[in-house]
Amino acid sequence: MTETIKDVRFDGTRFFVEDENGNRKQVFPQTILEQIIGLDSLRSVRGYPGPPGKVGKSAFETAKESGFPGTEDEFDQLLANIQINESTKRKAPTSWSLDRTTTPWTIRLDNGSTLQLNDYGQVASVFGLGSSPNLESATVTPVPIISNIIKAARGTLSIDLFKKTSGSNFNYYSPNYTINNPVQDVSIYDFTVATFGVTGDTYNRQWVLIKMLYELGIFSPADVESLGATKK
Repeated sequence: MTETIKDVRFDGTRFFVEDENGNRKQVFPQTILEQIIGLDSLRSVRGYPGPPGKVGKSAFETAKESGFPGTEDEFDQLLANIQINESTKRKAPTSWSLDRTTTPWTIRLDNGSTLQLNDYGQVASVFGLGSSPNLESATVTPVPIISNIIKAARGTLSIDLFKKTSGSNFNYYSPNYTINNPVQDVSIYDFTVATFGVTGDTYNRQWVLIKMLYELGIFSPADVESLGATKK
């Protein structure tokens, strides 16, 4: 006759099985090898479910306890707006491609912005055609100018490193440039008074790079104001 096991229990040192009539039998530990091996059959036995866990607080309940004054509908709308804003938020570029079908050539950035250097329409060295800039190097270089922009966006070049570079590295940042679809509005600042404080800048173009980095969402308002940009 096959024994029908109803329950399995463990008292901390021993396993018991209980049949449908309520009879219990110790199954481990045992002194008979066959009985120990027979524990494999217990793996398929389903025990009683435990008590339900405690229901946690909702995000709205937690917010209310923290001082949120609105209703649950207002809270849900707030969360929805945050998610929309975060998904549509413009960010600084981290990569680019060179479009040579336009005059001047166009640097197309991966954040949707474009940059045209109107004084250097098809100058290969300035645009980086035929070169492979080292984007891992924490060094400011004169050309291609896009390499300094991308390295600043990635955090490889800091403001302090720009302050320590040579003035000749700013020579190709002509103010005659065009950025389409910018991340930030440059019209609220006077950038002509901004500077990294580098001497030997022949053409006084440090402010142009500062303006570009702000316009592309790389420098923050606090950054440019610390470098001397003033609100209009």
